Formats: sequence, C-alpha cells, structure tokens
Amino acid sequence: MEKFPFDTYRIDPEQVKILDEIYSALKSAFSVELTNENSIELKSFDAFSNLKEAKIVGTLLINNTERVCHLVFVKLLTNIPLYRDIVSYYNYQVWGSITMKRDFGRILIRRETFVDKILNSMHPFEVHFENDAAFNRKFCVVANDEKKAVSAMTTDLRDELKNIPIEDFTVEIVREFLLVGNNKPLTPEYIINLTRFVSSLASLS
Repeated sequence: MEKFPFDTYRIDPEQVKILDEIYSALKSAFSVELTNENSIELKSFDAFSNLKEAKIVGTLLINNTERVCHLVFVKLLTNIPLYRDIVSYYNYQVWGSITMKRDFGRILIRRETFVDKILNSMHPFEVHFENDAAFNRKFCVVANDEKKAVSAMTTDLRDELKNIPIEDFTVEIVREFLLVGNNKPLTPEYIINLTRFVSSLASLS
C-alpha cells in the first residue's frame, strides 16, 4: 500500500486504506499534484459553519482541465455520546473546489426534497429559472442575491447539474469560491465521479 500523503492521525485503518485506494485511483485517471494554492475558508460555507474541528489537511490540483480546480481533503472530529462517555474519532470528507471568475454572492444548490416543495408552496424563497422547468423541479437553489444567482447559473451549468453522477450533493458558492461534495462515506468511485464533475464545471466557470 502506498503511503497516503495527508494527515492520518487517529483515522481508522480501514479509512486509511480507502484513502490510499482513492489517491491511487485519482493518479491513474487524472493528472494531479499536491498543492497549497487553494485559499478556501471552510467556516464561510454553511456545510462547515458549525463544525469547529473541520480543517483542510491536503489539496490536490487537477491539471487536466481548462480552468483551475482542486480536490480539498477535510479532516473532521466527530463526537458521539455513549452512556456517560463521549467517543471521539476523526474522519475525512473530500470536496471539489473551483475559483470562479467573479463574485456571485452566496448560492446553495441541492436536489429538491419533498419538504422543500411544501415550504416553497407556502413561503416561496427559491430562485427559479425561466424556460427550465426540468431544472426547477429537480433542484433547490437559494441565494442572497437573485440577480447574481441567475447570472451564475448559466444554461450550461444547469445542464451539468442535471447530469451530475452523484446522488446526494451540495454545491455552495461564497463570493468567487465554489465547493461541491457531500458527507457520505468515501469510495474511489465517488471521488472519481466528483473529480470528473468538478473538471466539467471548471471548464464552464
């Protein structure tokens, strides 16, 4: 097994093995290199705003794209109450990161749920796109600036999202920084699909 290049302190050996398989799969499918270039601030994203111990412990630059994109490896501390004790352990999440060309405010994109449909029927707050009913039915888009969101969410970008090969995902844009990923267990297949998707998005950004 090749040594995984990021911090694995207090990571379960089984997850270290999976991380090693992921790293090997990425190197086989893409041109990647370790880098410190990514300037994402995790706490500015809703996905990490309440996770005090979340930190970026490694970044991979994906080179075979028209625009710069990264995979961000995030290490998190999880605490589970067990009777009178607390069991603590670390695990990894991997998110795709793209630096956009301009500031798009704050945008959250995810698959629309049944609860979203009920809430929107009573208190409409979603951004909807004219002449794209299929996208509006499938996705929930919330933004602090509707005009910026409509400008950011081009037809090409919406088409990419319609074909995303990831079941559960969140896309967040904070100013010019975009993150996409989820908190599901890691697998090489998921990371390869995520990397392909991020590469496609980067060519459109």
